Amino acid sequence: MSDSAKMIAVVGWSQSGKTTLIRGLVSTLKARGYRVGTVKHAHRGFQMDKPGSDTELHRAAGADTVMAVGPLQVAMLKGGTVDDPAALAGYFSDVDVVIVEGFKGSRLPKIEVCRKTNGKAPLNLNPQERLAFVSDLAAPPGADPFQLDDIEALANQIERHFHLQ
Repeated sequence: MSDSAKMIAVVGWSQSGKTTLIRGLVSTLKARGYRVGTVKHAHRGFQMDKPGSDTELHRAAGADTVMAVGPLQVAMLKGGTVDDPAALAGYFSDVDVVIVEGFKGSRLPKIEVCRKTNGKAPLNLNPQERLAFVSDLAAPPGADPFQLDDIEALANQIERHFHLQ
């Protein structure tokens, strides 16, 4: 990955299909030979280490960062918050593109997902930040419209935007 992180946010209302879209994009980009990272903005919080586990005990003792290393994966837990996902770019130096779920207010380029069944209007995004509008609704003026199942075309859009080809 170059000095400037190739990060894109997938944003939309809850239950709009963001995770399903991200799964499709990850699979498609991986099949094209790219290394892909993801970030999930869990605004309600989450817990990765089980109560009583060694990692939880390390954190309870005051460790600021805890890493668990196994034969097939590495996990890191850090205290604190992140308001700007670009601050996470350093953790993804080994990937070609990072897909961020959430962080509507960030300055990242965005793919907005909006579904008629949600009954909610599109987000009020900065048009210069909206890379694509994925929906079964009419696209806002100036937005590049995509259907909910048009993963290949969205992957093409990401490749063009970041000059990955």
